[in-house]
Amino acid sequence: MTNMNLNKVSCVMTTYRRFHCVERSIAMFLGQDYFNNELIVYNTDVDFPVSLDSTFNDVKDKIKIINNNIDFETKKPYTNVGSIRRDAMTFASGDGYITWDDDDIFFPWNIRQCLDGILRTKKFSWKPTHSFIKQRGTEPKLFYNNLEASILTYMSKIYEYGFNLQKTGAEHLGWLDKMIVNNEIAIDDYAVPGYCFYWSDPEDIGGHKQSNGNEFARPDNFERHKLYTTDFAKRPFTKTSLKDHREIFSDFIPKLQEYEKTNKELYDLYIAPNIENLL
Repeated sequence: MTNMNLNKVSCVMTTYRRFHCVERSIAMFLGQDYFNNELIVYNTDVDFPVSLDSTFNDVKDKIKIINNNIDFETKKPYTNVGSIRRDAMTFASGDGYITWDDDDIFFPWNIRQCLDGILRTKKFSWKPTHSFIKQRGTEPKLFYNNLEASILTYMSKIYEYGFNLQKTGAEHLGWLDKMIVNNEIAIDDYAVPGYCFYWSDPEDIGGHKQSNGNEFARPDNFERHKLYTTDFAKRPFTKTSLKDHREIFSDFIPKLQEYEKTNKELYDLYIAPNIENLL
């Protein structure tokens, strides 16, 4: 059984360019209905460092911006995402860890439902059985996958197992595979989707996808990501609201509203209090 002292959640985002995706993802973080949290934005594009403008003054204590491209261990520029994630998490102060991917969709109840799931199942890690996936030109659909960004995990377990270093796209399997083998993760049917694996952005915004199956085995995956991801910072981030991104959420609304009929208890608990903010 876990020690249930899990209160503050660190959402750790590593990013290279994808400026508009990151700005949108910050809005999704600030739109969460669980408030004891922090966001780490760890940017490795030092040619175009990122920053927050004055619109964030009231929440700047919740967001940490780090611009760095030097591996803490090798003292050389990064060559893989495994090392980047390892270094980024050292800036986190929470008890819980979420991979806050820069280009994906996080619904407002994501953190709260994950915490409720850990408390209910008494596991070190929790995820819903299904999350959304949306690819360009398609409707959202439910998808079963490891989808590490849908998972809340005790920070202590991330430190214990670590990331697959020298890996890009599969770096999370360092800790996830061990948690599955050790029966430390709850994959829970009692859930509504709180996350979407989102590959629907135009290429000039979404850039190169490191977790594409064709990229996993490529030794130059990270270098290709830097080459083909071109949406660099031209200004500081400005705070936006979920309503500013309603066009992103519009495709999901009918799918979410179906839960009022299929699982009204969870619909009333998570979706109903937040859906107005997505319209």
